[in-house]
Amino acid sequence: MNLYGHTNFENGFEVQNYPWGFKLKTLRKYWVETTKRGDRFCFATLNPKTNQWCKPKKGTYAAVVIMFLDENNYVKNKCLHLGYDDEAAVKKFLDDIDYDQLSLEQKKMVCQAKTINHVNSKIKVTFKVAAPTKFNQEKADEEEAKKKKQEKLLNNYANHVYGKCLVKNNLIKEVK
Repeated sequence: MNLYGHTNFENGFEVQNYPWGFKLKTLRKYWVETTKRGDRFCFATLNPKTNQWCKPKKGTYAAVVIMFLDENNYVKNKCLHLGYDDEAAVKKFLDDIDYDQLSLEQKKMVCQAKTINHVNSKIKVTFKVAAPTKFNQEKADEEEAKKKKQEKLLNNYANHVYGKCLVKNNLIKEVK
């Protein structure tokens, strides 16, 4: 079962009877923190001896993080990573969650992941090894200029695809 809407310590998902050492039980809160860098899984535990909350532990950033309860009712998380998850992984992630429950920032990250995969599918990489000489230096300079032009075209294409995804999913209004 996926858990949505737990975005900070105050509204975190609370687990009771969380073990503290060998004999004590306490409370633990889980939430997903969203910043401009993406999402990260966080939790904090109540010290049963002092009745003070321990400092929150925060995971590493991912594009989108969703909390869920596994078959043993343990809180776990699944992540979508930009540039690492291929098209099949993005599709599986979206099949496992309720897209409508995502925040605006999370939906934009999904668009970024789709854009990266789409643009990467259009890229062809080749490697050339050549010892520099006066003759091939001119050729190398021409190749470098051509490469920079291609990078600019690729960036424009990626921005175009990302913009279309945002408009298609009603994340922004169409811009002229």
